[in-house]
Amino acid sequence: MKKILVLLSVFLFSQYSLAGIVELSLGNSYIHSKINAVNYTEGFSTTASFSYYFMAMSALEFSYTEGKKTQAVGSDVNAAPEIYTFLTQSFGLDLVYSFATRESQLQPFVKMGMAKRYKETFYKPASGLPKTSYAKTNGEVPSMGLGFRLKLSQAFSLKVSADAWGSNPDEKFSDWDLAARIGLSWYL
Repeated sequence: MKKILVLLSVFLFSQYSLAGIVELSLGNSYIHSKINAVNYTEGFSTTASFSYYFMAMSALEFSYTEGKKTQAVGSDVNAAPEIYTFLTQSFGLDLVYSFATRESQLQPFVKMGMAKRYKETFYKPASGLPKTSYAKTNGEVPSMGLGFRLKLSQAFSLKVSADAWGSNPDEKFSDWDLAARIGLSWYL
């Protein structure tokens, strides 16, 4: 692990140009899938990030993500369904390395870091009993991702990425949560 950190440091800090550029990004996602009135899935998530480029192609990215997904399951369209609600909230800090300069039309990047994640699942039975929390996790997990920015103008880029986080800090990261994102970046 120590060798990897040394090699990563040499790779990232070998650039001679200091940047001092700030990037703001915002992305949203929404899904609604319906079989019938009592069998459906609906979800959304929003991610905002602030990146500071301390070198020409290296940045620290601070991000916040919040999401909610609701899934209804029922066998009778005339009766209330069981409803599952999944909530997630994440604060992340990643080191981002771009493989192209900001002036390039296509700017691929990779990132690695840590995130503080909170996830909770609620269950509301069809019988009408109150909603209860039955699964929860909260803690620090590793994060990583890759993607690209497609330059739209001098200040704006389309940002596309695939990101992963450890699912549960108590399970030694045997499972990963995954997300595909698309959003807009603004260089200040």
